[in-house]
Amino acid sequence: MTKIRTYIDANVIINAWRGLGPFQDNAFAILEDPDRILLSSAFLQLELLPKPTFHKNVGEVAFINRILEHTVHVPTDEQIPRKALELSSRYDLAAIDALHAAAAITGGADELATFESREKPLYKIPPAELFVMSLHPDDFKIH
Repeated sequence: MTKIRTYIDANVIINAWRGLGPFQDNAFAILEDPDRILLSSAFLQLELLPKPTFHKNVGEVAFINRILEHTVHVPTDEQIPRKALELSSRYDLAAIDALHAAAAITGGADELATFESREKPLYKIPPAELFVMSLHPDDFKIH
């Protein structure tokens, strides 16, 4: 069986750490799924680590690092910002969402897992280009 290559958005890790009920459950359903290869990037680290590091939230930093250690890191090169600019210009994405989507595409992800609202521009990306999977409890149910 081929494993699903899933790029994880920062809010997946945040909900695994701080989320309540189905938010946390859905985050862990993805993070602990043995049928997935999780992908990350330097952009994910930049979004997740500065605040808890600054505020000396040692437990949170350790938690984030443990998850990131079990991901395939998509190398950052000039191709990703160039692709992010293209995606952002085409779909009206926020800069960090465009960088995550570009890293996911560049890293060969089958999907990008996120808790972003379905009204966000991230969902304008056609599934043929990158499938954006909502983990919001209204959309995603653990089997």
